[in-house]
Amino acid sequence: MHPWIFERMISFMSALILFALGLTLINSSSDTWQNQLDTRKLEIAQLQSKAIEQQIQRSLAGAATLAAHIHSLNGSDHDFLEFSENIHRSLDPSTRILIAPKGIVSQQYPTTPAAPPSPHNFMENPQTKAEAALAISSNNMTAAAPVTIGGSINSIVGISPIFTHSESYIAALEPATEINSGTQFWGFAAAVIDLQKLLQSTDLNTLNSKGFGYKLWRLSPATNSEQIIAGDPDSDRYQGTRTSIQLPNNYWFLDVFHRGSGIPMEVVSGFYLVNLVFSALAGYLLYVQLIRPKQLKEQVQQSTKKLTQQSLQLEHQNRILINDQLELKKLTNAVEQSGNSTFITDTSGIIQYANPRFCEVTGFNLAELLGSTPRLIKSPFTTDKQHALLWQTIKQGERWYGEIRNQRKDGELYWSLMSVSPIFDDYGNINSYVCVSDDITSNKETQLRYQRLALEDPLTGLSNRRHFMQQVDHLLLEISRHKRLGAIFYIDLDNFKPINDQFGHDTGDAVLQFVAHTITTSVRKSDITARLGGDEFTLLLTDVKSLEEVLHIADKLLDGLIKTIDIEGHMVDISASIGISMINTGSESTRQILHQADSALYRSKKTGRGNYSLYNHDDDHRRMPDKKKETEELTD
Repeated sequence: MHPWIFERMISFMSALILFALGLTLINSSSDTWQNQLDTRKLEIAQLQSKAIEQQIQRSLAGAATLAAHIHSLNGSDHDFLEFSENIHRSLDPSTRILIAPKGIVSQQYPTTPAAPPSPHNFMENPQTKAEAALAISSNNMTAAAPVTIGGSINSIVGISPIFTHSESYIAALEPATEINSGTQFWGFAAAVIDLQKLLQSTDLNTLNSKGFGYKLWRLSPATNSEQIIAGDPDSDRYQGTRTSIQLPNNYWFLDVFHRGSGIPMEVVSGFYLVNLVFSALAGYLLYVQLIRPKQLKEQVQQSTKKLTQQSLQLEHQNRILINDQLELKKLTNAVEQSGNSTFITDTSGIIQYANPRFCEVTGFNLAELLGSTPRLIKSPFTTDKQHALLWQTIKQGERWYGEIRNQRKDGELYWSLMSVSPIFDDYGNINSYVCVSDDITSNKETQLRYQRLALEDPLTGLSNRRHFMQQVDHLLLEISRHKRLGAIFYIDLDNFKPINDQFGHDTGDAVLQFVAHTITTSVRKSDITARLGGDEFTLLLTDVKSLEEVLHIADKLLDGLIKTIDIEGHMVDISASIGISMINTGSESTRQILHQADSALYRSKKTGRGNYSLYNHDDDHRRMPDKKKETEELTD
C-alpha cells in the first residue's frame, strides 16, 4: 500500500466536502437572486395592474354618469352633446363617449374627422355581443376588449345598460326586451378607451428594455377561453407573476415575466469553476499538511476544524441575510407605494407598519397606530356585517376590494377605495395582511356636482326645465289627492335682447341672476322657481288659499321686477310680464298648464307689457298659428 494513501483519501474527501459547501452557497445565492427577481415581477405587476385599473375605471365613470343621466330623463338624449362635454372634462382626453339606442351607436362625443360616429351594433357585433348580453342581464356596466369601433382598431369599451319606464318608448320597441316588471331596456351608454394610449400611460412598454415582458389577457365571456388583449406573443415560454384587474362585470389578468431563466449560465459556470479550483487547492494544501511530521498533525486538524466552522457560520449568516432582505423588501414595497395609504397587520389585525401617507390621511402618528387595529379609522357608516365580510374574504386567502367611508382622528369622514390582500410565506400560509387605499372623497364630491348639473340651471342655481316639469307632475298628483290649490307663473323679461346688445352678455347674465334672486326672495321656501332658458322663468306656487293670494304675489313680483338697477356701473331698466295659470283638481297635464300660462303671458305682452294676466279660455283663440312671428317679437 502506498505510504500516503490515507492522507490522500482524507485530502480528497475534504476537497469534496468543500466543493459541496461551495455548491450549497452558490445555489443559495442563486435562489436569493431568483426570489428578488420574483419580488420585482410582483412589484411591476401590482403597480401596472393598479395603474391600468384606475385609468379604465376613471374613463368608464363617464359612461356610468351618462347612463344615469339618460335614465333620469326616461330615455331622452336631446342634450347628449352638452352633457357629454361637461363630464368629458374630468376624463382622459382620448376617451370617447357614445350612446346606442337599441344597441346601435347613434351619437358620440367628441366627434372628429378621424373618429366619426360609427354604426356599431353592440348586440350583434361578435366583439361585443357577449358583453352586451351580460350587461343587460346583470344591469351592470361590462368591459369588452379588444374592439374595433369608430376607426379605432384596438379599443376598450365599457358598456352601461339603460332602462326606462316610458310607455311610449316601450310601445315602439319590437320585440321588447323586458328585464323586470315596469322596466324596459332602452340602449347603452358607452366609453371607448384607446388601448395603445392606455398602455403608453403605464410603464409596460418600457419593460422590454429592462429584460421583462408582459401579457394582458382575460377569459372571453363567449368562449370562456383565454383571450390576449395586449403583450408579448411568446409569453408562455416564461414563468410569469400574475395579478388581477377588477373591472365592471369582469376580471382581467396581467402576467409579468423575465426573459432570462435565472443567473446567466456563464456566471454560474464561472462560480462552479472557482469553487472547483478552490476545493482542489484546499485539498492539495491539506495533503501537504498531512505528510508533514506528526508534530504538525494536531495543528492541521485544528485548522481544518476552524475552516469547517467558518463555512457553517457563513452559511448561517447567509440565511439570516436572506430573511433580513425579505423583511426589508416587504417594507420597501409599502414605502414605494407611498402615493397611496398603506399599512400592514399581523394575522390578528394588529398594525405592524404604516406609511407616512396613511398617517397623513388619518391624522394618527405612527406611535398611535403601531399595536392598534384598523378600528381606529372605522366610522359609524361601516356596519359589522361589512367588517365581518372583509375578514372572511382575506382569511380565505382572497383579496377584498371596495369603497368604505372611514373617519380621521379629528372625526372628519372621508371615502377610501381599499384593497386588502393576504401575504403568504414560503409554505403557503398567511402570515400578514397588507391594505392599500386611496382617498376618493373629491371623486365622490364630483359625482354629487354632476348630479346637481342634471337638475339645476348653472347660471342662476334655479331648477332647470326638466326638473321643474318633474316637480309640476308631482304637484298635480298632490293636488288631486289632497284637493289643494296651486298656480304657475310664466315670467318673461321685456326687451331683454337690447340689454345684451347694448351692455354685453356679462351684464345680461347679471340681470338674469338679479331676476332669479328677486323671484326667489319674493315667495315662500316651499314654492319652486325655475329658469326654462333665455329670459324665461317659471314659478310654481305649491299651496295657495285663494285667487286673491295669487294676485297679491303677482303684484309683489312686478314691484321687484319693474325698476332701474345698477349692474357694474350700468344703469339698466328692466321690466317683466307674467302669465298665470291656476292649478286645481280639474287641471290637465303639465304641458297643458304651461301652455295656458304661456297664453296668458302672450296677452300680457299684447296689452302693453309690465303687467300680468290670468288665463282664460279666450286666450287660446287669440294665439293662432299665423301669429307665430308676432309672438316671437313680443317675447323678446
